[in-house]
Amino acid sequence: YHDENYLGWLGVVRERGHGAVVEALQDAIALRYGPLVDADDLHQAARDGDTERVQALVDQDPERVKHADAIGCTALHWAVEGNHLGSVRALVEAGARVDARRGDGRTPALVAVFGFHRYWRREDKPEILRYLLDAGAEYTLLIAAAIGDAERVNELLRADPTSAHALDPVGRRPLSGAVESGNAAIVRRLLTSHADPNARELLCGGGLALRTACVAGATDMVELLLDYGANPEL
Repeated sequence: YHDENYLGWLGVVRERGHGAVVEALQDAIALRYGPLVDADDLHQAARDGDTERVQALVDQDPERVKHADAIGCTALHWAVEGNHLGSVRALVEAGARVDARRGDGRTPALVAVFGFHRYWRREDKPEILRYLLDAGAEYTLLIAAAIGDAERVNELLRADPTSAHALDPVGRRPLSGAVESGNAAIVRRLLTSHADPNARELLCGGGLALRTACVAGATDMVELLLDYGANPEL
């Protein structure tokens, strides 16, 4: 995830003389995420928020919405990252998969909540998130907890109480997302549904919810988490 190799990591492999490995990796990326982006570069147009060019490129070849890059991103991921609602609309209307998962598990909707690759801060894009959800993106418990939607949280927990502790493919759990949203009622609801405050999450060996509450100075949630067994020594 460093700037010098984030998108260009296959080039680094090639520069080290492993051409055959690059070819094998490109085939694997295409098989799992979609054909590699072509020279006309729909992804760059989406990153730039150039909706007119996005529309022209997908009109020319609708299959371009399925193109992936070296980290598994589609053009829709890039349009969401840039907060370009017009390009997001054009891509979705052209058939882009709203729940496409890139290499680290992030869907466009998750990018609209947690950002592109910064796990330590939020980058909320509520208008785009609402559009994606209305277009059929999965409204997961993690997303609902992270944006403070208590009604959706309760609905999902009634349908599947075990989901309170589920690890999303992106590596986050609903409890830490709820703490980030500042919604103590959702935090309590998850804890009473047996969410483990000490569970491992991406880049954290355990206790992310408690750490997040401490950083935010949310003493009510800190006390609540401690009451439910959060370990301050993790």
